[in-house]
Amino acid sequence: MGFARFEKGQLLMRQYFLPHPHYEAALYHHFLHDIGEDVRFITYNGKSFDWPQIKTRHVFVRERVPRLPKVGHLDLLHVCRRMFKGLYDSFRLTAMEERIGFERTDDLPGFLAPMHYFQYVEHQNPAIMEGVLEHHLHDCLTLVSLYDECNRLVTHRQEAPSRVRENIGIWLADLGIHEQSAEHFGQADELTAEGWLRQGRLYKKLQQHEKANTCFEKSDTYEGFIELAKWAEHIAKQPSVAYDYTERAKRLLENRQLLASRRERLFAELNHRSLRLQRKCRE
Repeated sequence: MGFARFEKGQLLMRQYFLPHPHYEAALYHHFLHDIGEDVRFITYNGKSFDWPQIKTRHVFVRERVPRLPKVGHLDLLHVCRRMFKGLYDSFRLTAMEERIGFERTDDLPGFLAPMHYFQYVEHQNPAIMEGVLEHHLHDCLTLVSLYDECNRLVTHRQEAPSRVRENIGIWLADLGIHEQSAEHFGQADELTAEGWLRQGRLYKKLQQHEKANTCFEKSDTYEGFIELAKWAEHIAKQPSVAYDYTERAKRLLENRQLLASRRERLFAELNHRSLRLQRKCRE
């Protein structure tokens, strides 16, 4: 196990090595003593893998070691999936390293670490573990650089590519940070269909219906025309316009690949809306 943190203006890396599985309590004692009682982790897939692994092993030695600290956790895997959606096919840490220009040379792949460790346990030759320790050091250096890059793109949105601005806008909207979300959307040079749709829903939530309708039109999606139909029926009180939007939504829905059950449900809802609007138009 190991971690890096800034101390006195420098990045200090600490690694805790288990010379034999019998010494697990000692490993945990020193690790937990050094990280302290209140921790803010930055990891890559650490929420799903690293920290649950540490918590599981801690159960076996908890009577002899300090308790686990309170933990705040920022998992950069989820950050990168949010920010760079649609730009990359892979979100492995090595793929993210290419984005920030970090290149490893003669690196030991992480999946070989267990094999090297058990070889060390058998032969007690420290040289066997040099590649593993170096690999972990590079992981922490990558995390520092990747966090800095992600932070820069969020706080200096004018420097971010248009798709990244859109993705951040969607992310902030999901978090309920509406004002900053609108700013990120507004500075994107162009938006995808999803981006226009999400921006429209944001403006709808802010009750800026004119801006919302423009976004829904530009999305050219069945979801956008359903939103326009709702506006025309319930706010503008124009059932004929709402009916036209509903029919356009049905035509766009025909070309979408969806689960059969969802497609049937959506068509049923749209047909019900069409019939209701036809009755309103006759009244």
